[in-house]
Amino acid sequence: MKGIISEIGSHDPYHNIAVETFLFNSHKNDVRLFLWQNEPSVIFGRNQNTAAEADLSYMHANGVHAVRRFTGGGAVYHDLGNLNYTFIVNDPSADPVPWQKIILASLQKIGISASFSGRNDLMAEKRKIGGTAWMMEDDRFLFHGTLLISADFSSMAKILTPSIEKFAGKQIRSVSGRVANLNELIPKITVQQLKDTIIEQFQKQYPCSFETVDDSCKAVCDMEKQLKDRSWIYGENGECSFILHEHMDLETLEIHIYADQGLIERAEVFSDGMAACHHQELENALKGLPADIDAVKMFLHRNKSLFSR
Repeated sequence: MKGIISEIGSHDPYHNIAVETFLFNSHKNDVRLFLWQNEPSVIFGRNQNTAAEADLSYMHANGVHAVRRFTGGGAVYHDLGNLNYTFIVNDPSADPVPWQKIILASLQKIGISASFSGRNDLMAEKRKIGGTAWMMEDDRFLFHGTLLISADFSSMAKILTPSIEKFAGKQIRSVSGRVANLNELIPKITVQQLKDTIIEQFQKQYPCSFETVDDSCKAVCDMEKQLKDRSWIYGENGECSFILHEHMDLETLEIHIYADQGLIERAEVFSDGMAACHHQELENALKGLPADIDAVKMFLHRNKSLFSR
């Protein structure tokens, strides 16, 4: 079986995930290795509630892309300190082991002893240095993952650690573990060095050729358009919701917040108060505010006249 190696110069996460999906959908024979990087972004699983996984206000303010992929799983943070790899093969009996071995051999080559743990964690020195996932469709098998080389953990922590108490919803919630960058273990390691090492280990297994991806074809453009669609990312109803319960002077308010790109798109106000409340006025006033629980609380206490008449 022959190997095909492809890289892409784009750092646009919508484009890159569209290309990866196109390569998987159109794969015929041989084995493909695809190497790619994204600028700062959070890649959400298909079934996740984006607001329950990430601080959308921070992302919006700092230019971090929100991307919902076509496959399931948990939310992951990407930036140019990550290297993403994808293996694709046509084999109904395929499993992750051969590709895991290539990644482990690559890390061993640069001096890092690593192992896979649980369903999808790549560990070194008891710390997570990457994650993986795989999928099978018809006879096509895809195994992909990310390696943390010099990722911005400060941004990652701010984005991927919202308080669970803030959110209400039925979608999956992920739990992140303790992580490490490879440059903490091998101080001078670079993304390019790791790319070259993975390619070298792949070439040891398969006679390889390099192939340029036609990433401007209609199939890629159509998928990229879908990935950028706000209803795809955030849900048909701007469904990035949390529920706030706040006790005011004479009543307890229950406010359902629906957010879009970190801002309140719609609010629904409920109350146990006996007096008539100006709920519509409050709901209108909340529109456009940051979808942050502390910001909403501050607004309520500064604008009691909206509901305490």
